[in-house]
Amino acid sequence: MFKDPFEEFEEFLTSVGNVPYRVYKPPISAYETEDEFVIYLAVGGADKSSLKVIYDSGTLIISGKRPEPPGPENRIYHIAEIYFGPFERRLRLNAEIDVDGITSKFENGLLEIRVPKKKRKIQIEVE
Repeated sequence: MFKDPFEEFEEFLTSVGNVPYRVYKPPISAYETEDEFVIYLAVGGADKSSLKVIYDSGTLIISGKRPEPPGPENRIYHIAEIYFGPFERRLRLNAEIDVDGITSKFENGLLEIRVPKKKRKIQIEVE
C-alpha cells in the first residue's frame, strides 16, 4: 500500500491554508500479509447505514457520515474537536485483488475491511 501523491499534495496545501474545503479523513491503521490487506478505520458515532466501501480500479474508497448529535440549532461551541459530517479515505492497493472476497464489518466504532489478494498460480508448459 502506498499514499496517493495527490493526497500528499492536498495535505501540504491544507497545511499552508490554500484549500478552502476538505473532506474529513478519519484515523486509519492498515497492514498487509502475504494473503490480504487489513484496514481499520476509526469512525465512532457514524451510522452503519452511511458507510460505503467501494473498490474501483486498484483504489479502495471508504466513505460515510457522522451525524451531529441532537441539540439546539443556535448552540455556540466553546470546543469543537470532534468532526461531524461526511468523511472519506482512499487507499491505493499495489496488488491484484480478489474483489469477490472483500469483506467489512462495523463494531464498536471501528470499521474493519479485509481485502484478499488474488492468488495467481499457473503452470507453464515446457516445450
